[in-house]
Order: sequence, then C-alpha cells, then structure tokens
Amino acid sequence: MPTQCLGAAECSRGNVRGRSLSAITGWGRSGSDATRAVRPSPSASLSPCPRDAEALVLDFSFRGTKTAQLLADTGVPVEWHAGFTLAPEEVDAEFRGPVMVPLAARICRSYAREGILNAEALGHAAASVVGEPEAWTEWGSQDEVLQYVKQLWHVLVRYGRGLDDV
Repeated sequence: MPTQCLGAAECSRGNVRGRSLSAITGWGRSGSDATRAVRPSPSASLSPCPRDAEALVLDFSFRGTKTAQLLADTGVPVEWHAGFTLAPEEVDAEFRGPVMVPLAARICRSYAREGILNAEALGHAAASVVGEPEAWTEWGSQDEVLQYVKQLWHVLVRYGRGLDDV
C-alpha cells in the first residue's frame, strides 16, 4: 500500500500543497488558540507558504513523521501543540451523538497506538475513508463517515486530555 499523507497517496511535497491540513493541526480549547488561527475545513484547500502563514501548528502525535517533515519543508515554521488524547470508553455519546462511541472504538482498534484516540489516529482513519471507502460502508457514505470523523475530532478537542495534563 502506498504511503498516504493528508488523504493523498504517495506522500510528496507536491501532494501536500493544496490539501486540507485540518486532520493534522493541533488547536487549543474552544475560544482560545482557535480564534487566532486559520482552520481549514475538510473541503478547504490550503497551500502554506512563508508569506501567508506565521506558523503551522501540529499535534504532537505527528512529531517525527513523514507528514511533519513534508510540512516543515514548506518553509513555514512548525510549532507543536501538546495534542489531545482520549480513551474510546471516555467518549461522550451526547456531545456529537451516540455513533461517536463505537466509531472511536473502531478507529482506536485499527489506527491508535496503545488504543488511545489522538489526531494521528483520526488522520489515518480519514485517509482510510478516502482510500478504502469499502471498509467503511457500514458507517454510511464516504461524506457521512468523513463528517463523523470530523465530529469525533470535536469530541477529542472538547473532552481529551493534553499530554501536559496526564
């Protein structure tokens, strides 16, 4: 299977440009850092270049990855956010709906190191939804599943613990 980055097959600097960065960015809690940062939506396109951005803020779970290196190669300074973690059994079923609990468990079984949800696991899941949609048909259409993954990101940011909180 080819290496994937931001949902694009064959990771390369060219593939990063023009892709959404929402799956890998680390944002502060609601009302803080997010109000001062550009937050591309999953359907947005963003080509970071030094004249357009002060920094790219990445979730700590991407430190040392090919994705982080590709983004560092854009010339925009990379800063690190402590990231958020959440055990699947800690997912709140009411915040974004009851589907979040089994979806978190599914994503953690397939993509999370040590079974703990974080931005990296969500990024791998989103790439899988795009690259292997047949593996997700029980959850709905590709658009529905990507929406669920985005909503699970909201749950992670709202209820997750930062690495400095552990």
